[in-house]
Amino acid sequence: ATGERGRSALKPSSERLKASRRRFLRPHARCYGRLTKSPEIQVETGKELLFLVDEFENVERITNKTAFARWNESLRSLLDVNHIGLVITVGSERFQDVPRLIIQSDIVRRIQRDNYVQMDAFKLPDAQSFVSGILQQWIDPAKRAALESSANLPSLAADYDPAYFPFTKGGFEKYCEFAVVDPRTAKPSEIISRLDKIAAEAYFKDRHLITKEHLTDVGIA
Repeated sequence: ATGERGRSALKPSSERLKASRRRFLRPHARCYGRLTKSPEIQVETGKELLFLVDEFENVERITNKTAFARWNESLRSLLDVNHIGLVITVGSERFQDVPRLIIQSDIVRRIQRDNYVQMDAFKLPDAQSFVSGILQQWIDPAKRAALESSANLPSLAADYDPAYFPFTKGGFEKYCEFAVVDPRTAKPSEIISRLDKIAAEAYFKDRHLITKEHLTDVGIA
């Protein structure tokens, strides 16, 4: 813009930057204010907040320096709040390939190097332990017992064992073996995703149990 009117209508770049920063910080400040109450939550409930941030490798797509600085500042501020847990997952072949943001010196100093944990592809014992843990959390023992009685589950498969429900023992072993065939997909997210699809197929086919035969039907040899 030119002329006196144009100059008065357009704020200097420094003022525009300050205004933009205030607009960015206002909602984040409210959020940060709530986070700082985490000690009160811990005292009142005996529990602490835990944030899970998945697929953090996507921050490498940030090319704007101002946006990168804001991410850095936000992460640093979150790590400075007491009584808050933070788990960040990154998909990377090597530690050297993780996002720059997570290995900035000020971030590493707050997280501490010992808290950077590299998870290798699951081996068979890992997959068995992981799936078993999922079943323990997902399955309601009382409802399983009721279904055992109403559908007579033990009569449906010779290798039925309530510890593996909704799998039979053979189905559980076969699924876990399949889960680790390809190291690229031998990880929790893939195991859960496939399990969801397998269970859905069993449900729509009115099958109470996931047997070895059911796994073969859905393409798991």
